[in-house]
Amino acid sequence: MAPATLELKAAEAPLDRQLFALQVSASTEIPAAIQMLKPHFAVFLAWDATSITTEEISRLATLLHNRGLAYLCAFGPGCERVHDIFDEVEVELEGARPSDSVIMTTWHDDEPLEEALWFFVNSSFPDAAYDATCHTGIALTIGNSEWATRVAEYLSNLPKLSAAVGV
Repeated sequence: MAPATLELKAAEAPLDRQLFALQVSASTEIPAAIQMLKPHFAVFLAWDATSITTEEISRLATLLHNRGLAYLCAFGPGCERVHDIFDEVEVELEGARPSDSVIMTTWHDDEPLEEALWFFVNSSFPDAAYDATCHTGIALTIGNSEWATRVAEYLSNLPKLSAAVGV
């Protein structure tokens, strides 16, 4: 099987970002796909994490933080827990970022996929310390091909995403 790769879906999107989609069946497939990301990026993470161990979520959080995560939008069953674990990892890695900055995180457990994705595309403003360097948005879907298909379609057609949420 070929390694997962980032697929450019929107070259010019809100928040001065390029938007990419990445679909993987497990979080362990992610490292190779994001090696080239720098310096900072935002992630929309669609993942049913209800049966995922704290250790696996922590490994993913550490990987993304160390690669330059500036904003995380978590979606799917268990997303509040994912959000909390990402926040805990940020505290553990605090010395790796500017002292006056914070990695922004949100969770979207009571919203449809479209609303959570629209928020990510249009409202995931990073901390001011990363504003000038956060020009990449990645919609990462783990283990759900139906979500991945919808996410990729909406990122390729942002007016359709806005219409889906009534904006």
